[in-house]
Amino acid sequence: MADLSAISLDNNLLKIYGQEVLLSYTSASKIKDKLMNRTITSGKSASFPTFSTETAKLHVAGESIFDATGESASSITANEKVITVEKLLYAAQFVDNMEELKAHYDVRAALAAQAGASMGKQHDAFLLAAMGQGAGSTVTLTGTDASVSGSSSILTTSALIKQMFNETSAAMDNNDVPAEGRCMVVRPFEYYSILQEDGAISSDFSTSGDRSKGLQNLHYLGFEVIPMTLMKEFYNQNQANQKAAGDPLYLGGVTANDDHTFDGSLWCALAFQKEAAGTVTLKGLQSEANYIPERFGTLMATSAGIGTGLLRPENVVKIVAAQA
Repeated sequence: MADLSAISLDNNLLKIYGQEVLLSYTSASKIKDKLMNRTITSGKSASFPTFSTETAKLHVAGESIFDATGESASSITANEKVITVEKLLYAAQFVDNMEELKAHYDVRAALAAQAGASMGKQHDAFLLAAMGQGAGSTVTLTGTDASVSGSSSILTTSALIKQMFNETSAAMDNNDVPAEGRCMVVRPFEYYSILQEDGAISSDFSTSGDRSKGLQNLHYLGFEVIPMTLMKEFYNQNQANQKAAGDPLYLGGVTANDDHTFDGSLWCALAFQKEAAGTVTLKGLQSEANYIPERFGTLMATSAGIGTGLLRPENVVKIVAAQA
């Protein structure tokens, strides 16, 4: 039996580390797979097609449809939206050999989970910012007592819950937004308010999962309701404080290629449909594990070239609370 070489050990480590990062990344990112995605192998941008709505016509006897003009001509237009890849997004950790040996727990699995989760969260932050920045419609909830700190739920009654969903659905329906693939992202405060409103849930909501284990899939009026901590962090953020350390859009002081700032004043929920926004990824998520001899440890790094952008503003509705 051949001796196990150091190289094969490193390869095995990379396979395990990369799989754990990808698993954590996929689990942590809650909305990227609910929107449009493209992966490119080279270049700095990708195009997403956008088509307008076609209108049916009545044919004039003997007329060629190729020669039709005026109201009889085709009304559909085909455009494209170009999304540019940002600067390299990464998460990296250094594992010291001696410190790892002294630990009585699995260090690398925890670091892999953190790396994947941080990349997934940042991906979602870019998507939410793009949609919050260019939402085509805004719904303002009435009769709310919104605090500046945003430390409590805006949805204090069944009436407010239904108002949020009804007005958002109407805004999308009026823009002919397809019913398939609609999602409603809310802060955890609002999500648990919805779950506690038995009157609303028992009459209109469709739920599944096991609440005793913290698992709950919630749907209402065609929307999949998704709770996200990012919505809480974006609440009442503005262009000035979005660049402060600790904010999801603060990237270590490095300026991103695109402007991700937006008005988050009293922003408590966001509704979108699958075609609303898109992501272009350069070569996908890359994981590396490199032993550094002079430091007696291993550098584990995860990186991706990710670009996000708004494709259809009419497919996005921003929900804000009334000023207190």
